[in-house]
Amino acid sequence: MNAVSLLVVGAAVGVATSVVSARRVAPLLRSVRRLVRRREPSHFEAVRIDELAWRENQEHREHTIFSMKPFGHADEVGGVVMLVRYAAGQVNPSHVHTEGHGMYVLSGQLVTHKGTFGPGTFVWFPAGEPMWHGATPAEAVEVVFVTGLGMTTRYPADRDSARA
Repeated sequence: MNAVSLLVVGAAVGVATSVVSARRVAPLLRSVRRLVRRREPSHFEAVRIDELAWRENQEHREHTIFSMKPFGHADEVGGVVMLVRYAAGQVNPSHVHTEGHGMYVLSGQLVTHKGTFGPGTFVWFPAGEPMWHGATPAEAVEVVFVTGLGMTTRYPADRDSARA
């Protein structure tokens, strides 16, 4: 099991041992199983995240801008694991994903449609649920972001403007 798999499993165990309803833990555990299931033979890899360059998102820039550092090979882990940073005041407005995703807060405060969450908190966003998330006006937020392959994003504002 590589470092990315250990990180994902560790996050799942932390969430599972927290006081969280089974209804919330079940989708997370299904996603973690998908993420650690190998599609191809694996090899050992250790990644120094601080040595990776930050990259800005290229999709949906008309809605939000954030920086990211992908941790590993998405095709190998069966999903996406990366460090994501929202600058102070940057919020990804209301949107919906085809896959659920999780965010483990490393620093700052993650503001969401369900509240504000600080370091050490894992937040799960189910597929198909309208959501928004980002940083507070006062400080940036950094999270470990985990999702399955093939996640797409739809912004209701895009659909509404297409009707006009």
